[in-house]
Amino acid sequence: MKRFFFFLLSFSGFVASAQTLAIQTNTSKFLRQGDHIEFQTNISNHSNKEITGQVQLELINPATNQSVDGWFLNTFPNQYFTIAANSKEQAKFPVQVPYDFKGKLYVRVTARIDSESTKHLDSLQIDSLIKSDNPSNKSIQLSKQLFVWKTINKKPVLIPIEKTTIRLNDTIYTELHIKTTKNLNGVTIDDYYPATLLPFAKKPNEKSIHSYQVLNQSNGITSFTVNKLSKGSYTFSYFAVATRLGTFSQGSTMIKADGRQSNSYNKESTVTVE
Repeated sequence: MKRFFFFLLSFSGFVASAQTLAIQTNTSKFLRQGDHIEFQTNISNHSNKEITGQVQLELINPATNQSVDGWFLNTFPNQYFTIAANSKEQAKFPVQVPYDFKGKLYVRVTARIDSESTKHLDSLQIDSLIKSDNPSNKSIQLSKQLFVWKTINKKPVLIPIEKTTIRLNDTIYTELHIKTTKNLNGVTIDDYYPATLLPFAKKPNEKSIHSYQVLNQSNGITSFTVNKLSKGSYTFSYFAVATRLGTFSQGSTMIKADGRQSNSYNKESTVTVE
């Protein structure tokens, strides 16, 4: 069994600030139709006295500049907060991505107190569920498994996600298994990972061989490319961190060889982070 590991750099969120108020968002760069997510906003009080105010989440279709709060079931768009001096609180806004919306979405968060307000605007992409209707190539078998990576007694332990609860900031290890009964040339494997995951840099335990990886964060794709795979069994793998609460589609995994799609893995399943 030949194994391929790939690792990616993470990115940090950013803060919109004012004299007293500061808000920090954790908005995904993309979501998929059917995803359930809790948008989280940290509200900081930089003053020396307690403050009371209101925070609002607005979802806007930039094509029409109209609110889509109802479409996304943003039923609690306004929340009140009281924050002690030099402290912070978190607001959570549960929403559900409709199956009939696709394209760019604006997410605007505004925090207000009597004396001032501050706001932050994020832009994200809503993608459709990626599935392949092409017939399977019987000479290529493709499967996928996600694990929670834990360290127990100083040893790494892989727990299938079906047998444990995924928590925020857990490390998720994804394995893509390929078995081919013929030689393949010009191979590309595209894995559409859940919107909660963020691949990150980590030192591999085994050497990567004859391959490299490209990440398209806007569409949530981890791509492996190999010039040639001789007939046999292979495992491609990568690490990611669970960054957002909610339930997210896993998406498909597709393999192309010799310039055409050869097979796909379309098991309908979700990843839930609690």
